[in-house]
Amino acid sequence: MTPPGSPLRVSLKAAAILFGVWYVIGLILMATDWIPKDVADRARIWGDVVFLLLAAAVTFLYSAKLCGGRAAVMISAIVLLASAGAELFGAKTGYPFGQYQYTENLGTKLFGLMPLIIPCCWLTIVLNAFWIVYYLFQRHLADPSAKLLMFIASAFVAVLTDFNLEPVASLVKLYWIWFDPGFGYQGIPGLNFFGWWMVTFVILNVVHHFLPEKFEIAETPWIPYALLAAINLLFALINFRSGFLLPVFVALNTFGVLGILLYWNDQKTKN
Repeated sequence: MTPPGSPLRVSLKAAAILFGVWYVIGLILMATDWIPKDVADRARIWGDVVFLLLAAAVTFLYSAKLCGGRAAVMISAIVLLASAGAELFGAKTGYPFGQYQYTENLGTKLFGLMPLIIPCCWLTIVLNAFWIVYYLFQRHLADPSAKLLMFIASAFVAVLTDFNLEPVASLVKLYWIWFDPGFGYQGIPGLNFFGWWMVTFVILNVVHHFLPEKFEIAETPWIPYALLAAINLLFALINFRSGFLLPVFVALNTFGVLGILLYWNDQKTKN
């Protein structure tokens, strides 16, 4: 644990404040449509990229606070490189997510296939889901079945977040286009969600080996929860305005349940 007032804690607080300010501005502009459409279209790419970069920065700094800078760099590198590899392979071959193609709406693309910002999205979703679920399971991880269940549950939290993001990303903001919907939701193939679960499950099994010895999350992970819940709320609002109600239901219930579990564990620890 880092001491109060340390540069890491100050940096984390600053990054969280910047993210919060950017988030509130986005909510206001989305709700009021103050920006003319032509200006909004020009600002959308860099605005969304900054949003994802700030979320990834908060995630990295929080991870460094939990397990130290060296471990956080290693863990983040694993998530970034593994997700980039999966996305590049997926965009080229259609596996393991389904047939899709990224548009120009998320900025510069690596090898003309994947926007450079996409691994930051994976980092934010995967690591924050992991810290939340790890905290809930950590007292039972000596049991191999509990450890396996922890990986499974972490991957499901990531997938449920993706389920909320997908309609907005592919149908509203047009970050990418699906070509073969298969058996899925709103033209999004079910294979995508299985692919997300599988890749996340594998990544977290690797990440777990790079945690410090006898690693434990001492404080309730409210920052990962608040970050993921805020992102899900934003996309749930866009889904609601666009008439996609199932992701709204899933997001509200998922993070409602997680919030209750975290609060219950927090109170149990204090007592």
